[in-house]
Amino acid sequence: MITIVSFGSHNPERQVELKAGIEKLMTGKSHALLFPANEKALLDAARDAEIILTWRLTEAMFHAARRLKWVHIGNAGVEKSLFPAVAESDVLMTNARGIHGAYMAEWTLGALYYLAQRFSEAEAWRCDHEWKPRKDAMTQDRFLLEGKRALLIGYGSVGRAIAQKLAAVGILCEAIAAQPRPAEIPVHAVEYLEKLIGQFDIVIVAVPFTPQTRGLVSREVLCKMKPGAILVNLARGVAVDEATMIKRLRNGRLAAAALDVFTEEPLSQDSPLFDLPNVFMSPHISGNFPDYTKKVHAGFLRNLERYLNGQPLENVVDKVRGY
Repeated sequence: MITIVSFGSHNPERQVELKAGIEKLMTGKSHALLFPANEKALLDAARDAEIILTWRLTEAMFHAARRLKWVHIGNAGVEKSLFPAVAESDVLMTNARGIHGAYMAEWTLGALYYLAQRFSEAEAWRCDHEWKPRKDAMTQDRFLLEGKRALLIGYGSVGRAIAQKLAAVGILCEAIAAQPRPAEIPVHAVEYLEKLIGQFDIVIVAVPFTPQTRGLVSREVLCKMKPGAILVNLARGVAVDEATMIKRLRNGRLAAAALDVFTEEPLSQDSPLFDLPNVFMSPHISGNFPDYTKKVHAGFLRNLERYLNGQPLENVVDKVRGY
């Protein structure tokens, strides 16, 4: 019997949809589908689990699941689930990469327009009702994104989606990747990052989180950015030297930043980032959207069909590389 444990959504409607999809695929096969309500029930259910669908695999879950063969993580980032015991095991791990790209690309374009068109001044006008000062500021400081050069640090599914969106409005894109390959835009090896970064008006950090990407945009890299450039980070806060970034935003070396991720989350209420007028921020939501769980379940069901048919699974995590 195949036992599937889902510890993802606790929304009854989503659970009904998932159950219907699993029942259709498992017709004629002995199986059990469990939706544990809490972590204690989860550990009990995990004992017989061959397959687990969850947002995060904990060490307690893994050690309880003696029959586990496959775990599907409902996020793109798997760093919190990829501890040594699971990395060294034969358990297959898949994730939800690929479902975030369109939303993260539009977030990026929206944030860049917010900065380029000085929409912060329009918001300030709503508060202080001062027509002329705000009109003057927007008129004098706005600029076109068309013709700007953007460097994407990371060229996976998110990076590709962002490049396509930016290219549509006339932004010239290139990328840095751990494994350069032929693509629609020039893609350079990561060792050329410091050499190339000073050529670009916009730098967008879209790498997966791994030990190699922690601190990738270091003090040295930030100091080599083009004066007046814009930094966008929607990867992980720890990919960027946050202290140096703040310093360069304050002294104007960086014109602006658009940030969806931070070194510490939730962001502390006394973070200096809140007081910087040249920063657009959101609370780590660039890849979130209303039907997120439905998309996760759809990907899981596609993989379940492949699993049952003995076919290779999609979105298999390389447990050595960490994504």
